[in-house]
Amino acid sequence: MEVRITSRRFSLGESQKREIEEKVSKLTQYYDGITDTQVILDHSSSSSSSKIAELNVNVFRQTLVSQAEGDTIESAMDAAAERMRRQLMRYKEKLRSKNKDFMR
Repeated sequence: MEVRITSRRFSLGESQKREIEEKVSKLTQYYDGITDTQVILDHSSSSSSSKIAELNVNVFRQTLVSQAEGDTIESAMDAAAERMRRQLMRYKEKLRSKNKDFMR
């Protein structure tokens, strides 16, 4: 799985990049059909203290998107990863139910 990380209006350290890549790679535990992932990190323009993390995950014929806001990049990334985890679980269940209907 390819992970692309973009930071807007600030620079991201190597240790933070590795930590984000680890969090994103854990998403394959929930669905192994992830082809690539784009992580966009940004400082909110409305409030200087809030950070925004957005995850764009490409799966078979679809792109799943989650976005979260937090006081730090880490908290925003954790929240976005949790939202993506739930989306992947729903997507996987949807695929399973379609397969069951197809097999009947």
